[in-house]
Amino acid sequence: MHSLAIIHPYFTRGTGHWPNYIDWFFASCAANKTIDFYIFTDDHSVSRWEKVSNINIVYMSFEECQKRVSDKLEGAVLTNPYKLCDYKPAYAVIFEEWIKDYDYWGSCDCDLIFGDIRSFFPDDVLDKYDKFMVFAQIQLSKNTYEVNHYYELPRPEKSKYNNQQFDNRNWEKVKTTETYCGYDEGSGVPQLCRENGKPILWERKFGANIYQEVKKGKKMYKKLMDKNDPVNKLFQAWEWTKDGLYHIDMITKKKYPKLFIHFTERKMKPVKYDNQDKIYITVNSDIKNEVSLWDSYTGMDYIRLMTKKIIIWTGWKLTHLKGKENWEM
Repeated sequence: MHSLAIIHPYFTRGTGHWPNYIDWFFASCAANKTIDFYIFTDDHSVSRWEKVSNINIVYMSFEECQKRVSDKLEGAVLTNPYKLCDYKPAYAVIFEEWIKDYDYWGSCDCDLIFGDIRSFFPDDVLDKYDKFMVFAQIQLSKNTYEVNHYYELPRPEKSKYNNQQFDNRNWEKVKTTETYCGYDEGSGVPQLCRENGKPILWERKFGANIYQEVKKGKKMYKKLMDKNDPVNKLFQAWEWTKDGLYHIDMITKKKYPKLFIHFTERKMKPVKYDNQDKIYITVNSDIKNEVSLWDSYTGMDYIRLMTKKIIIWTGWKLTHLKGKENWEM
């Protein structure tokens, strides 16, 4: 089995503001026993997880991390913790001392709960690619010098991203820009790998995302999501156990495995962690020990989202009468 380490730096700068469901994130890390997690942080409130054999919490100040980024990435700027997201593709360089002996390494977010990671990335899949996944909730890379420096790949001249609109999608611009550029996902490094012919597993469907929309300055829950599974969309929930994460059709009780569930900017209402073997995540942002049919009901959110999708699909069809253009990914 290939060795794998996953890195996540999280700096609170004295605020102690981890997500209120952070114990469930760590519990899902602990359940992936064959994967080592390295958490770099300045906050000791998660020290209770230090005793777990595959969770390594490394304490350092944000200032120490700033110096490390500047030294390792030739003067790259790091003005705030969120800017670290741009440097996810370079974590193997920044934190080289900890992961140099692993076959593969990865980065992740902590606003999520993992399923069984190995079931999605067995050795035969890992052997086929240099990098894995499009979005930043979790990404994996082969641990070689060449792959670890893919973030420095040039943008090909013919690329649709090689213009002023996407000027912040090249490395020299990213490392000197104080604000987050989105270089870690989508049209950033994953697209750079694609354009340069590097073997990347371009996959969007493994995970589940619970989004929030902003309407007139107020965040409104978009309860319906996970469009990639044939699940009853009116009644759905997610089940996490120490063996995996599943999207559930609450009518038929059929289950579909998921790599992760991502709480995108959502304020969750979690049950207290007490080493439970099973929990449920509901469309209403609850993390519960039990789930009812009513808990899984999406109601008007289903109708609103389906209506919106039909309008978008119809508009796309009317403007693409000849089919999909070559440049559209």
